[in-house]
Amino acid sequence: MPFLFALVAAPATVSANQARFAGNVGTVIGSVSLGAEKYFTVNMGDGSTARDAALVTNYFRKFGLQVSISPDSKILFAHGTYGQAGAAANTGFVRVQLNGQQFTRTTRPETFPPAIANRILATTIYDGPSMRPHNMYASVSSLGILVAPAGGYTPANIATYYDYTPIYSAGFKGTGRKVAIISCGTALTADISKYESVNGIPSNLPTIVKVDGGSTTQDLEPTLDIEREIGTANAVKVTLYVVPLDCTFSHFSDGIAKVEADNVTMHLDSFNISYGATEDFYDATGSDALLTSQHADLVDLQAANCWPFVSLQSVM
Repeated sequence: MPFLFALVAAPATVSANQARFAGNVGTVIGSVSLGAEKYFTVNMGDGSTARDAALVTNYFRKFGLQVSISPDSKILFAHGTYGQAGAAANTGFVRVQLNGQQFTRTTRPETFPPAIANRILATTIYDGPSMRPHNMYASVSSLGILVAPAGGYTPANIATYYDYTPIYSAGFKGTGRKVAIISCGTALTADISKYESVNGIPSNLPTIVKVDGGSTTQDLEPTLDIEREIGTANAVKVTLYVVPLDCTFSHFSDGIAKVEADNVTMHLDSFNISYGATEDFYDATGSDALLTSQHADLVDLQAANCWPFVSLQSVM
């Protein structure tokens, strides 16, 4: 699909968030194909209306991008190519290396016509490095089934130690509760089924939602997260949001945005994240816009009573 270079009468304006662009971080090691697939989101500014979202959507569509609007008009989901995204934001892309990591960044701050820039809080056009998973002790057998370390605690053990038993006896096992989990790579469903069988838990496999194309590569991190959720509250409904395996800050931000958008109709109770990076790392890699995007979505989730990072007991 060809992309367009639009000429506007008014001067381009840097959005308020992109004014914090950290500069040309990293050592350039390569170029980025303008025809390569690119996903990104756009967080609308505070007080934006559905009309504002439609205006910004039409702007991006002029460059050949496919754009959809979240039910609350707070987030735009865009899909196209790097060439189209770069043309819309008046920037380019390069591959860089920094502190042992390789990633894609923009070549200059994103700029938009004033009427567009004034309505945008942040975008995830800047890819950034990869999120880091929480390390856990586990191994995989030749059959792909997770093997707990010797002497590992069972769900029953944990229920005893944390005194969940009276809660269970009162009939609270997560019925009607909904939890979202975001991951880089999908879960090992065979392992979850084995975990349920070994521990006497009713079958309760997650619903899978792919974000930015998702991934079919199975990973231990989301598998462990799901098992810990259903091990604590076996009736809870888990939705797993799977972003691409490279787990860039941009993809991960898009995953959080998708959870926020879905929460408008799903009314989730909590949101489990097992990946992260320090604020200093965001700043050092020029990824401030991505941190702003994530923060805005998490604030909206909390305001809607979907609690990120909370303990598993919250689903009871």
